[in-house]
Amino acid sequence: MLTQKDFESWDLWDEFCNILAQSERVAEKKKKLKKMHDNGEPKPHWKTKEGQAVARYTNSNNSMFDLKFSESIPRWCVVDNVAEMKKELKRKHDAGEPKPHCKTKEGRAVSRYMSYSNECFDKSFCESVPRWVKKNSIAEKKKELKRMHDKGEPKPKQTTKAGYALWSYAKPSSGCFDENFRESLPRWFDRAANKKKELKRMYDSGEAKPTCKSKAGKALRNYMAPSSRSYDPKLLEYLAEWFE
Repeated sequence: MLTQKDFESWDLWDEFCNILAQSERVAEKKKKLKKMHDNGEPKPHWKTKEGQAVARYTNSNNSMFDLKFSESIPRWCVVDNVAEMKKELKRKHDAGEPKPHCKTKEGRAVSRYMSYSNECFDKSFCESVPRWVKKNSIAEKKKELKRMHDKGEPKPKQTTKAGYALWSYAKPSSGCFDENFRESLPRWFDRAANKKKELKRMYDSGEAKPTCKSKAGKALRNYMAPSSRSYDPKLLEYLAEWFE
């Protein structure tokens, strides 16, 4: 068992305790959800806290995806059935069949896998059925968002249609993340970009990792936590030596 004496400073000890506490909370949530599943309870609605947790742990495009947990709740998440459904849909697409109607079982599945705002969105699947994807729809959405940005309009809220699209293309942990697109919207993301740029400058200059009580340290912790909306795994890879 590690103790404070095993760390060089109180800041490192505090950071370790926070990460450990978060890990324990996640384990407790999974344990609770597994118990609900085994007791025969229905899968929680995705708008509830429990439903959002299930979505994070069972969506392969999410940074918190847990295959073992997904396989442990087969009644809520039948992994093999999803794979078989995608395989069958791919076969129909390649055979030249039309896109299934949204009111059919297969059509609803297609909608789940192709809608970027859905917890089941699968970018790879979309790319495998190009005939069913609306041509230039993504390009048009990006073009409209760029127009809004350049015109001086405020960044759309995530609860709006435009906001869903924006976060889908501009959030680093998203399966549709487009770094070039995000960089083309500096007015909406300059604060985060400047913070990350400063952290990289400190790192490249050989400076020590900022303490958790400093502004830079608080920003870094936001980018470190998988549960944070600002979580950025690419930045953490760049700053790897700070966490050794």
